[in-house]
Amino acid sequence: MDRRAFLAFLVTSPVFATSFDDFLANETAGFEEFKSSLLEEFEEYVRVINEEFSNYKKSLSNAWLEPEISSSHKWVQYSKDFFTRSIVDFEKNTLKIESVGGFSGDKEAQIKQHLNRILQQDTKSAVENDMLIGHIEARLAGLPHVIKGDIPKSDSILGLAFSEDKVEADSESVIALQSEIVDANGKPVYRSFPGEQQITASSGDSLFATAKKGKDERQANGKTSDHVVIKLSSKFLKRRAEKQEPVVLDKSSKYRVNFSALMALMHTESSFNPMALSESAYGLLMINPETSGRVAHKKIYGNEKIISPTYLYNNVNNIELGSAYFNLLYHKYLKGVENPVSRLYCAIVSYNAGLGNVARTFSGRPVLRKAIGKINEKDPDAVFKTFQDRLPFEESKIYLTKVKERLSYYIQASD
Repeated sequence: MDRRAFLAFLVTSPVFATSFDDFLANETAGFEEFKSSLLEEFEEYVRVINEEFSNYKKSLSNAWLEPEISSSHKWVQYSKDFFTRSIVDFEKNTLKIESVGGFSGDKEAQIKQHLNRILQQDTKSAVENDMLIGHIEARLAGLPHVIKGDIPKSDSILGLAFSEDKVEADSESVIALQSEIVDANGKPVYRSFPGEQQITASSGDSLFATAKKGKDERQANGKTSDHVVIKLSSKFLKRRAEKQEPVVLDKSSKYRVNFSALMALMHTESSFNPMALSESAYGLLMINPETSGRVAHKKIYGNEKIISPTYLYNNVNNIELGSAYFNLLYHKYLKGVENPVSRLYCAIVSYNAGLGNVARTFSGRPVLRKAIGKINEKDPDAVFKTFQDRLPFEESKIYLTKVKERLSYYIQASD
């Protein structure tokens, strides 16, 4: 019997059929068991996130009437007793330091101390010092399908906030920040010049900023809070964007997505805040582990994982997942949209509001196939206008407008 005849006999024999049926049954059972286990873990993940955010806010409410935590455009840190906090607003370009009960004793020394702590932190140390993220990571550690990431050491988060720009300050509001305030390398950051109503800096890429005293505000424990606000460099946003460009260039090429679109998305999602956070998403491109992170990880690695915050606070991981997800939106789910500009608008809205809302905007139903036909009947300007007129969420209309405007900021860099 030749080899082909033998194989034909083998696969048609009852013994082989039984064995193969058993194999398929075992494979199917194993896959169903895996899916069930993964689903249970995602449900546990959601429960952990909800509980930890709630617990953290309750802890803060003992001191603050309005507890504030990090968000997509803000990085918020608290002291161990929760009575002092710093808020870096990456949209307003400010650093606010606030203390319940005021700054007891030497106010200037306390502000210097807090500034030193903030200025020396990179993303790795900021994540390690974040109580909320720490609690989430600890509880996720026992789930077998969780993937964690290593966050490399990097430059200080606020290191790029230094500039040669001079900013005039109200003489009554200036706090003389002396050379004791140092950066992560131990170099002096601020010094004051007698007789000048400005704060200048002595490190290489210097920050000139104002530190203005705010109004006292009553807090949860009956005490008032005292705060100062420091204006960061007008070049800070540009420098944060430039820092991410090499990785975005690499990943946009790898996943065949528009460099300018990724940069504009990142600008709009987080203002290039490496500590961006919400109850559902993390990092520069605000990756949601349940949705975008889940499908992007499967595209890249062939399997689904529960992605932990530490994985997403690694900027390379975050940008890779975001690029892969945008690839799926543009090249797979929306490939039927013929005009590339119209398709780009649809992908941008999908990134923010989901594919279902793109479909509803054009067909009234969450059925993408019917919506794509209607999209192809319109030119890009008409597609954009339809989104502005009919998207169900005002936030998504604003989002699309911002990303569209910001595309031009990054076109030259990609040429």
